[in-house]
Amino acid sequence: MKRPTPLLWISLGLAALTLSILLMSDLVVNLVPDQSLELFRYRQKYSEALAVQYSLLAKDGDHRGIQEA
Repeated sequence: MKRPTPLLWISLGLAALTLSILLMSDLVVNLVPDQSLELFRYRQKYSEALAVQYSLLAKDGDHRGIQEA
């Protein structure tokens, strides 16, 4: 079996170095957004909108509107 050439070793080393730099920069700068944080923010906005809607319906005494919403 042939021994790997130096060009192959250099290519693998550069690929590993590039990957490690990308992963480290993601930790420092947050290149890829956190999906759980995005989901939390979406749920927070949705809950706030529902709370406002329900409070307005309750203020008007619209119990049917609350049940339908």
